[in-house]
Order: sequence, then structure tokens, then C-alpha cells
Amino acid sequence: DGIRDLVRSRGLGDVYKRQVDDASALEFSRAFQGRWARTRNAPASLAGAVRELRQRGVHPYGWAPWVLVSRS
Repeated sequence: DGIRDLVRSRGLGDVYKRQVDDASALEFSRAFQGRWARTRNAPASLAGAVRELRQRGVHPYGWAPWVLVSRS
């Protein structure tokens, strides 16, 4: 019956424990920032970081949402 099928929440701590601890976002940030520091070319730094992580097989879950926004 519906009542017994309900999953009970065990509190907010449960939510934090279920979050993915994905180091790929940190790896992407380091790859991008390293290139940016050398070239000061944001689009090329972004493209290079993406290529590097793809070649290394780093899962895109943590870094794929990155977007480059520039001032016009």
C-alpha cells in the first residue's frame, strides 16, 4: 500500500551525503586557469581544458556545465 512504500527523509545531512563528490570540476578549473595564466585567451583556454580532460577520460558531469561569458 502507498504508506509503506513512502521513503522517509532522514534529514538534511542525508542530502549532503548523497551529493556527488566529483573532483572533475576541480580538475577542469585547474586546467582552465593554468592555460588562462599563460595565454590570457579565455576561449582558447576553455577549449584546451575541455580537450585535455576528454583525452584523460575525466567524466564531464562536473565540468560540462561551464560556460564562458565575456563582456562585449
